[in-house]
Amino acid sequence: MTILTVTLNPAFDLHGRLAHFAPEQENYVSEMIREAGGKGINTARALAVNGERTTAFMVLGNENAAPFEMLLQRDGLRARCVYVRGAVRENITLHPADAPETRISLDTFAITPDALAELEAMMQPELRPGMWVAFGGRLPRGVTAQAVIGWLCRMVESGVKLAVDSNSFTAAQLQQIHPTLIKPNAAELNALCPEQPDDPVAQARQLVKCGAAKSVLASLGAKGLWYTTADGCLHAAAPAVAQPISTIGAGDSALA
Repeated sequence: MTILTVTLNPAFDLHGRLAHFAPEQENYVSEMIREAGGKGINTARALAVNGERTTAFMVLGNENAAPFEMLLQRDGLRARCVYVRGAVRENITLHPADAPETRISLDTFAITPDALAELEAMMQPELRPGMWVAFGGRLPRGVTAQAVIGWLCRMVESGVKLAVDSNSFTAAQLQQIHPTLIKPNAAELNALCPEQPDDPVAQARQLVKCGAAKSVLASLGAKGLWYTTADGCLHAAAPAVAQPISTIGAGDSALA
């Protein structure tokens, strides 16, 4: 059965390599890599690499949709797109050889309620009870959280297994959706459960208990993954990586 992913706020991921990053000074990038990104798209790419059938649904700005779709085609991704006025945003990540990466994320993309309705209508014929749908990324401008929540609730009511990987929802809003799975990182867990800071197991148990999700997959970087349900917890250690290229897409790949 095909796994569907949803990205309302995609982005070109621009990765620049440089020897050293100096704040408040001119910095010279020696190499720039351009990828089609966004959480749902990254998850779809990881699924496809591992032989899973997947379709990535997304909203694209028509000013630069064509080069974005060319990158999707290069990566062998099956995409279904709704088009709106404007341009797909850009995320710029600087990778200095002697320091941690620095990321600049543009918050410039906007969609319309009509585009959200069009995307829902486009997806509806492909939804089947028991199939996985992964909703990923921040909500763009132009639509309310409640409108998106209503759509996700209708998905859950149709019998799909919904995974949510977004920092745009509060714990109370996740309770309304009650997805099968959420995939927060450490910072997002702390935002969802501020009364139990830096305790991912206790935080995940609280989220399952309050009905924010049936299960929680917490991605904690070098500390690995914690998977929590009402029945218990499992921990997966992260393999050592001698020279990591980038953290971008790591959590999305873990979800895949």
